[in-house]
Amino acid sequence: MREQFDVLHRWSEERGHLMQAIGGIPYYYRRFGYEMAVYMGHGHRIYVQDVSGKPSSGNEGEGSPRSYTLRPAAASDARFLSELNGRGRGRYLLTSSRDEGLWRYEVAGRDPESDESLEVRIVEDAKGEPAGYLCHARDLRNGALEVYGYELASGLSWLEVTPFVLSELVEIGHKRASGEEKLASLTFVFGDQHPLHEVIQEPPLYRLDRHDHYAFYVRVRDLPGFLRHIAPVLEQRLAASVAAGHTGKIEVSFYDGGLRLELERGRLSGVEDWIPTVEERGDAAFPDLTFLQLLFGHRSLDELDSAFADCSPGEGDARVLLRALFPRRPSDLWPVC
Repeated sequence: MREQFDVLHRWSEERGHLMQAIGGIPYYYRRFGYEMAVYMGHGHRIYVQDVSGKPSSGNEGEGSPRSYTLRPAAASDARFLSELNGRGRGRYLLTSSRDEGLWRYEVAGRDPESDESLEVRIVEDAKGEPAGYLCHARDLRNGALEVYGYELASGLSWLEVTPFVLSELVEIGHKRASGEEKLASLTFVFGDQHPLHEVIQEPPLYRLDRHDHYAFYVRVRDLPGFLRHIAPVLEQRLAASVAAGHTGKIEVSFYDGGLRLELERGRLSGVEDWIPTVEERGDAAFPDLTFLQLLFGHRSLDELDSAFADCSPGEGDARVLLRALFPRRPSDLWPVC
């Protein structure tokens, strides 16, 4: 297995990849330089009995709610899908980029029998204009119809559209049911910042595995190089903080190694490997690979401080700077495979 990872890492480096991520069993991938550092949510569930029927569309001229339906997406919808998905990605730190070509593949290129194949549908208003999109599994899984993507165009009310979407999903789920498996619920595998979680409160929307904090394993071979690559983002965060325009340095210890970050008038002027000593222990310390949890927004500085006795989040300027540079941010990875 180690030889396989060596080959994989070599191929990734040849392609210019700065990081790798994998979802897998507990602990195992730590052996190969990985740390759980990007949230992997199990989603939320609403039971069928809690989904009301379609709202009455009434007469739009009288100010009654408009009506919405779902239709199968076509390859010609790729631009709409890509643009809408791009806007939704703005809620998150890490997402999967899906261009028009990839959406055409999702809609018309995948083998329908593939485990990764989804049904992509367009949300349409009463005039047949596209209002959003929805992606769901082709079959029920343990009595649930799983939904992996849901976005609406700008200017539309999630409160108004969502009841129609839920009702149509229930109809689809019932059609997918068999004699042995009936539709019991809809599950939504979205990031925590998705608008659906605000539109439908808990209950009737329930978090699955509410005590499970599982995450994607992440590996960054060249940490200084990665930080230099994302320097524009770090500088934007600094500019929006109380440390805008700051000049100074932060020495971060990993006990058997570390980093030195140099700032000049709010710009990241240098990032280099650094080795702590007995005399120079650094401004902050993170054991093993836990710094990756901070880097990818999975845990805040204070959360790491509480979770690890040998984590030292720093004091004074260093603590303020680390909080500004590495805030807790949600991610939503929809794997491209």
